[in-house]
Amino acid sequence: MIDKKYLYKKVLLVDDEPAARRKLQKMLPMFCDIEQVFEASDGEEAVSMIVEFQPELVFLDIQMPVMSGIEVALATRLDKYHLVFVTAFEHFAIQAFETHAVDYLLKPVSAKRLQQSLEKVHGLQARIPDAQLQQLAEVLQSKKVSKTIAVKRGDVTVIIDNNHIAYVEAIGGYTRILLTEEGQNKQQIDTLISDVTLESILSQLDDDNFLRVHRSYIVNSRQIKAYFIQARRMFIKLSDFPRLDLPVSRRNSVLIKQRWQSL
Repeated sequence: MIDKKYLYKKVLLVDDEPAARRKLQKMLPMFCDIEQVFEASDGEEAVSMIVEFQPELVFLDIQMPVMSGIEVALATRLDKYHLVFVTAFEHFAIQAFETHAVDYLLKPVSAKRLQQSLEKVHGLQARIPDAQLQQLAEVLQSKKVSKTIAVKRGDVTVIIDNNHIAYVEAIGGYTRILLTEEGQNKQQIDTLISDVTLESILSQLDDDNFLRVHRSYIVNSRQIKAYFIQARRMFIKLSDFPRLDLPVSRRNSVLIKQRWQSL
């Protein structure tokens, strides 16, 4: 039986994936005695809860809607709490975390790694300095251009450059990833099928270049060449799929119009 070494009155778990929060909440009692556990599903909510509840320990996902984990950390830099980043970033980014002396958990989180992380942050006398946090943000931002996504295809895991994804479609319990013409030529396939959720795939993509235009579709914004209204509904056309008309939800149609205003 593991001794309860660490005592915390308040802990905040920040992640846009409920399953990720549940997993952390289930594992934490193995190593900690905690009076209250709070949860936030996006960056703005996280900032509000940090300011209001003043948690002693925060587990902060990097990629989230509205605000990234780095932006949350910068926005709450005057609040005193131990910080652990949770990330799905690849090895190059992990090196950046280690260089800047801030701890991290790599998804999927293991119990052993969580214990090691708690031991590390418990021994820290102060949070990462603002200047180093800003440097870390710049390092991660510079890597976004060439970011990739790993998709399992049978017994093989295929590494896809995000720029080679045209759009992603949810079909039942699966997702279908359609590649651009360039991606098809490089991978020698046009489609990948995955059993991960659309939300999970979106969390691995660059928020600046990929849009959730519909509950069933994520689109690479660089592929959008036109939009039109038919029967009071908006549809978009993609450069590499000229015969395809993808639907846009009413809420997201406003965002499309704002981003590409007609002259």
